[in-house]
Amino acid sequence: MTDIMNDYLTVKQYNFCQQYMLTGNASEAYRLSYDAENMKTETIHRRATELMAHGLVAARIRDLQRQAQVNFEITLDGQVSRYMQLLTAAGTEIEEPRHRIDSMTRILARLDKICGLEANTDNHGTGGLTIIIDEKDLLA
Repeated sequence: MTDIMNDYLTVKQYNFCQQYMLTGNASEAYRLSYDAENMKTETIHRRATELMAHGLVAARIRDLQRQAQVNFEITLDGQVSRYMQLLTAAGTEIEEPRHRIDSMTRILARLDKICGLEANTDNHGTGGLTIIIDEKDLLA
């Protein structure tokens, strides 16, 4: 499927979109698409954030995400269900408290992201839901 917007993206921007789809991480996509070997981590993060906010890049990523959803029959309900299963497993099967907390926190962060509820610190999210896990409940 050809997208007319590709005509306006630079090769590096196009590669950034592809790498973002593969990694799910804007900073990593930037490292893989641009000459970032000698850049500071903060610079890479800033430039990746700027790219994610670029209208044509954001539109291309949305298009690729829609294509992936159709191609792989991905639904929000299905993804939430899978993450809830992982959350339950992490809460019951990981014995070391610190690892359990870390795993559950990461799963909850992914749930926030796929539901559009992640903190809106870089203009990426649409909500501001914060889920608080009381450590003493997990350590019991």
